[in-house]
Amino acid sequence: MPTDTIDRLFEKYGPLLGGEDLVRVCGFRSARGLTLAARSGELGFRVFQLASRRGHYALTEDVGRWLLALRDSPSAQMPSTAADARGSLTVSTVRRARK
Repeated sequence: MPTDTIDRLFEKYGPLLGGEDLVRVCGFRSARGLTLAARSGELGFRVFQLASRRGHYALTEDVGRWLLALRDSPSAQMPSTAADARGSLTVSTVRRARK
């Protein structure tokens, strides 16, 4: 159930994801990969910065909804655990590479 997934994320991380937690939950291998994907608009949720803090942050609920959308849509963008130099691949890129 979708709300169960979001509720579990919320219980574990609270209303805000940032730092290594955000990187890990989104499936990136590094913070650099997440940063590059955010800069190029490849994430399916809004990331933002907080005053006097380093790094990117996102609302836990937004990240949870994005993860559920990835599950339900094979054409959705998803970071690869074998990320390319930009930090992420699309599913269509992976399919082309396999042919």
